[in-house]
Amino acid sequence: MKTQGRLRASAAAPLFAILLLAACSTTPPPEPPVDLDGDGVYEPFDFCPSTSSVAIVDKDGCPGDTDGDGVPDYLDKCADTTPGAAACAYGCELGDPIVIDLVNDEFDFDKATLKPDMKVALDNLVKMIAAEQNSVDLTVVGHTDSTGTEAYNLDLSQRRAQAVVDYLRAHGLQDLTFDQVGKGESEPVDGNDTPQGRAKNRRVEIFSHSTAQH
Repeated sequence: MKTQGRLRASAAAPLFAILLLAACSTTPPPEPPVDLDGDGVYEPFDFCPSTSSVAIVDKDGCPGDTDGDGVPDYLDKCADTTPGAAACAYGCELGDPIVIDLVNDEFDFDKATLKPDMKVALDNLVKMIAAEQNSVDLTVVGHTDSTGTEAYNLDLSQRRAQAVVDYLRAHGLQDLTFDQVGKGESEPVDGNDTPQGRAKNRRVEIFSHSTAQH
Protein backbone atom coordinates (compact mmCIF):
# COMPACT_ATOMS: atom_id res chain seq x y z
CA MET A 1 0.00 0.00 0.00
CA LYS A 2 2.84 2.39 0.83
CA THR A 3 4.46 1.61 -2.50
CA GLN A 4 1.24 2.34 -4.42
CA GLY A 5 0.83 5.64 -2.54
CA ARG A 6 4.37 6.64 -3.43
CA LEU A 7 3.70 5.74 -7.08
CA ARG A 8 0.51 7.82 -7.19
CA ALA A 9 2.27 10.79 -5.59
CA SER A 10 5.17 10.40 -8.01
CA ALA A 11 2.80 10.36 -10.99
CA ALA A 12 0.90 13.40 -9.75
CA ALA A 13 4.04 15.53 -9.27
CA PRO A 14 4.69 16.22 -12.99
CA LEU A 15 1.02 17.17 -13.50
CA PHE A 16 1.16 19.59 -10.56
CA ALA A 17 4.35 21.13 -11.91
CA ILE A 18 2.75 21.63 -15.34
CA LEU A 19 -0.31 23.29 -13.82
CA LEU A 20 1.86 25.54 -11.63
CA LEU A 21 4.02 26.55 -14.62
CA ALA A 22 0.93 27.32 -16.70
CA ALA A 23 -0.52 29.48 -13.94
CA CYS A 24 2.71 31.45 -13.55
CA SER A 25 3.17 32.04 -17.26
CA THR A 26 -0.35 33.29 -17.98
CA THR A 27 -0.15 36.68 -19.80
CA PRO A 28 -2.34 39.35 -18.14
CA PRO A 29 -5.13 40.73 -20.30
CA PRO A 30 -4.20 43.88 -22.23
CA GLU A 31 -5.18 47.23 -20.78
CA PRO A 32 -8.20 48.82 -22.46
CA PRO A 33 -7.42 51.81 -24.75
CA VAL A 34 -7.37 55.20 -23.04
CA ASP A 35 -9.06 58.31 -24.50
CA LEU A 36 -8.53 61.03 -21.93
CA ASP A 37 -10.56 63.75 -23.64
CA GLY A 38 -13.20 61.61 -25.30
CA ASP A 39 -12.44 62.80 -28.84
CA GLY A 40 -12.07 59.30 -30.31
CA VAL A 41 -8.27 59.36 -30.58
CA TYR A 42 -6.55 57.02 -28.14
CA GLU A 43 -3.33 57.46 -26.22
CA PRO A 44 -0.44 57.59 -27.11
CA PHE A 45 -1.55 58.81 -30.53
CA ASP A 46 -3.40 61.87 -29.22
CA PHE A 47 -1.11 64.91 -29.40
CA CYS A 48 -3.79 67.17 -27.89
CA PRO A 49 -5.07 65.04 -24.99
CA SER A 50 -7.17 67.79 -23.38
CA THR A 51 -9.37 68.99 -26.23
CA SER A 52 -13.07 69.49 -25.69
CA SER A 53 -15.15 66.39 -26.26
CA VAL A 54 -17.28 68.40 -28.73
CA ALA A 55 -14.28 69.45 -30.81
CA ILE A 56 -13.84 68.09 -34.32
CA VAL A 57 -10.28 66.80 -34.37
CA ASP A 58 -7.79 65.53 -36.92
CA LYS A 59 -6.26 62.06 -36.74
CA ASP A 60 -3.63 63.34 -34.31
CA GLY A 61 -6.33 64.39 -31.85
CA CYS A 62 -5.86 68.14 -32.39
CA PRO A 63 -8.69 70.47 -33.46
CA GLY A 64 -8.70 71.50 -37.11
CA ASP A 65 -8.02 75.12 -38.07
CA THR A 66 -9.07 75.49 -41.70
CA ASP A 67 -8.17 79.15 -42.13
CA GLY A 68 -4.98 79.01 -40.04
CA ASP A 69 -5.90 81.87 -37.72
CA GLY A 70 -5.09 80.02 -34.52
CA VAL A 71 -8.75 79.53 -33.56
CA PRO A 72 -9.98 75.92 -33.89
CA ASP A 73 -12.84 75.38 -36.30
CA TYR A 74 -15.33 74.36 -33.62
CA LEU A 75 -14.87 77.76 -31.90
CA ASP A 76 -14.38 79.83 -35.06
CA LYS A 77 -17.29 82.15 -35.85
CA CYS A 78 -15.54 83.32 -39.05
CA ALA A 79 -13.93 80.20 -40.50
CA ASP A 80 -12.87 81.87 -43.76
CA THR A 81 -10.64 84.71 -42.60
CA THR A 82 -7.67 85.73 -44.73
CA PRO A 83 -4.71 83.38 -44.11
CA GLY A 84 -2.27 85.02 -41.73
CA ALA A 85 -4.69 87.77 -40.69
CA ALA A 86 -4.97 88.65 -37.01
CA ALA A 87 -8.12 87.25 -35.45
CA CYS A 88 -9.96 87.73 -32.19
CA ALA A 89 -10.73 84.88 -29.81
CA TYR A 90 -13.85 84.09 -31.86
CA GLY A 91 -11.83 83.73 -35.08
CA CYS A 92 -13.12 86.91 -36.74
CA GLU A 93 -10.62 89.05 -38.59
CA LEU A 94 -9.42 92.16 -36.80
CA GLY A 95 -9.02 95.55 -38.37
CA ASP A 96 -5.87 97.61 -38.33
CA PRO A 97 -4.31 97.89 -34.87
CA ILE A 98 -4.64 101.01 -32.78
CA VAL A 99 -0.90 101.48 -32.39
CA ILE A 100 0.23 103.09 -29.17
CA ASP A 101 3.36 104.88 -30.41
CA LEU A 102 5.21 106.71 -27.66
CA VAL A 103 8.43 107.54 -29.48
CA ASN A 104 9.33 103.86 -29.23
CA ASP A 105 9.56 103.94 -25.46
CA GLU A 106 6.53 102.10 -24.19
CA PHE A 107 8.08 99.83 -21.56
CA ASP A 108 11.37 99.76 -19.69
CA PHE A 109 13.50 96.65 -20.07
CA ASP A 110 12.05 93.66 -18.20
CA LYS A 111 9.11 95.72 -16.92
CA ALA A 112 5.34 95.62 -17.37
CA THR A 113 4.78 98.93 -15.58
CA LEU A 114 2.85 101.60 -17.48
CA LYS A 115 4.88 104.78 -17.87
CA PRO A 116 3.30 108.28 -17.67
CA ASP A 117 3.24 108.84 -21.45
CA MET A 118 1.63 105.42 -21.94
CA LYS A 119 -1.14 106.35 -19.50
CA VAL A 120 -1.80 109.59 -21.41
CA ALA A 121 -2.08 107.63 -24.67
CA LEU A 122 -4.47 105.16 -23.07
CA ASP A 123 -6.57 107.99 -21.65
CA ASN A 124 -6.90 109.38 -25.18
CA LEU A 125 -7.94 105.94 -26.40
CA VAL A 126 -10.66 105.79 -23.75
CA LYS A 127 -12.01 109.15 -24.94
CA MET A 128 -11.94 108.06 -28.58
CA ILE A 129 -13.86 104.82 -27.90
CA ALA A 130 -16.35 106.60 -25.65
CA ALA A 131 -17.13 109.00 -28.49
CA GLU A 132 -17.87 106.22 -30.97
CA GLN A 133 -21.45 105.16 -31.54
CA ASN A 134 -20.66 101.53 -32.31
CA SER A 135 -20.09 98.99 -29.58
CA VAL A 136 -16.65 97.43 -29.80
CA ASP A 137 -14.51 94.82 -28.13
CA LEU A 138 -10.76 95.22 -27.76
CA THR A 139 -7.91 92.79 -28.22
CA VAL A 140 -4.68 93.78 -26.47
CA VAL A 141 -1.46 92.13 -27.63
CA GLY A 142 1.78 92.40 -25.67
CA HIS A 143 5.28 92.08 -27.12
CA THR A 144 8.90 91.99 -25.93
CA ASP A 145 12.40 92.22 -27.33
CA SER A 146 14.49 89.06 -27.64
CA THR A 147 16.55 89.46 -24.47
CA GLY A 148 15.96 86.47 -22.19
CA THR A 149 14.37 83.11 -22.79
CA GLU A 150 11.31 82.62 -25.00
CA ALA A 151 9.30 81.30 -22.06
CA TYR A 152 10.14 84.29 -19.88
CA ASN A 153 9.38 86.76 -22.67
CA LEU A 154 6.03 85.11 -23.33
CA ASP A 155 5.07 85.60 -19.69
CA LEU A 156 6.38 89.20 -19.73
CA SER A 157 4.36 90.05 -22.83
CA GLN A 158 1.23 88.64 -21.20
CA ARG A 159 1.85 90.81 -18.13
CA ARG A 160 2.22 93.88 -20.34
CA ALA A 161 -1.08 93.15 -22.05
CA GLN A 162 -2.73 92.58 -18.66
CA ALA A 163 -1.40 95.91 -17.34
CA VAL A 164 -3.01 97.75 -20.27
CA VAL A 165 -6.33 95.91 -19.88
CA ASP A 166 -6.40 96.65 -16.15
CA TYR A 167 -5.76 100.36 -16.79
CA LEU A 168 -8.44 100.66 -19.47
CA ARG A 169 -11.01 98.90 -17.30
CA ALA A 170 -10.19 101.18 -14.38
CA HIS A 171 -10.48 104.34 -16.47
CA GLY A 172 -13.82 104.11 -18.21
CA LEU A 173 -13.95 100.94 -20.31
CA GLN A 174 -15.11 98.52 -17.64
CA ASP A 175 -18.10 97.43 -19.72
CA LEU A 176 -16.07 96.36 -22.75
CA THR A 177 -15.04 92.80 -23.50
CA PHE A 178 -11.27 92.36 -23.74
CA ASP A 179 -9.22 89.64 -25.33
CA GLN A 180 -5.59 89.71 -24.29
CA VAL A 181 -2.64 87.74 -25.52
CA GLY A 182 1.13 87.75 -25.22
CA LYS A 183 3.28 87.18 -28.29
CA GLY A 184 6.62 87.28 -26.50
CA GLU A 185 9.50 88.02 -28.85
CA SER A 186 7.89 86.31 -31.86
CA GLU A 187 6.70 89.40 -33.77
CA PRO A 188 9.40 92.10 -33.71
CA VAL A 189 8.89 95.33 -35.62
CA ASP A 190 12.61 96.14 -35.62
CA GLY A 191 15.94 94.45 -35.10
CA ASN A 192 16.94 93.31 -31.64
CA ASP A 193 20.63 94.05 -32.23
CA THR A 194 20.41 97.72 -31.14
CA PRO A 195 18.93 99.44 -28.06
CA GLN A 196 16.63 101.46 -30.31
CA GLY A 197 15.31 98.35 -32.04
CA ARG A 198 14.71 96.54 -28.77
CA ALA A 199 12.83 99.55 -27.41
CA LYS A 200 10.48 99.45 -30.42
CA ASN A 201 9.77 95.79 -29.80
CA ARG A 202 8.77 96.37 -26.16
CA ARG A 203 5.23 97.39 -27.01
CA VAL A 204 1.51 96.70 -27.01
CA GLU A 205 -0.91 96.69 -29.93
CA ILE A 206 -4.61 97.22 -29.46
CA PHE A 207 -7.17 96.00 -31.99
CA SER A 208 -10.82 97.01 -32.03
CA HIS A 209 -13.56 94.90 -33.53
CA SER A 210 -17.29 95.36 -33.63
CA THR A 211 -19.35 93.21 -31.31
CA ALA A 212 -21.69 92.65 -34.26
CA GLN A 213 -19.12 90.17 -35.58
CA HIS A 214 -20.00 87.78 -32.77
